[in-house]
Amino acid sequence: MIILKTFINEYTKLSYDKDLKLIKTEKRKPNYLTLEQIQTALNYTEDKTDELIIKLLTSTGLRIHEALNITKKQLKNTDETGNAIVSIVGKNTKRRLIVIPTKLSRQLRRYSKDHKKYIFESDRKESKPLTSRSIQRRLKN
Repeated sequence: MIILKTFINEYTKLSYDKDLKLIKTEKRKPNYLTLEQIQTALNYTEDKTDELIIKLLTSTGLRIHEALNITKKQLKNTDETGNAIVSIVGKNTKRRLIVIPTKLSRQLRRYSKDHKKYIFESDRKESKPLTSRSIQRRLKN
C-alpha cells in the first residue's frame, strides 16, 4: 500500500485516499499433467534416475528441490502397509508429511543402495544431492 500511495501522490494529480482498498483477483489455477502426459514422459525416459524422479514428483506433488533432498534414512520410516512417510521442509521452512507409495519407495531404496546419504546423489560431489538445475536440464532433453 505504501508503494501505491507514493505512486499516486508523486506521479498523478490525485491524492491518496485512506480508504483505498485493493481489488481481490481470482487465484490462478494450478497447471498439472494428465495421466496420459505422465505416461508419455515415462515412456521416453531411458535413464532410471529420470524415471524415478518423474514418478516421485508426480505421485507426491513435491517440488524438485524437496525431492532431491530426501535422504535414504527418511525412506526407512514406513507405515504398516510399507508406504514411506517422509517429513519435508518446504517453502518458508514449513514442515509437512508426504506419503511415498510402497512400490515407489522400494524402487527408490533399491536405486539408492550404493549412495551414501541422498536418494539422488551427485556423481561429481560425494554425498551431495543432485541440483534442481541438473534435473531441469536432464528432463528438458
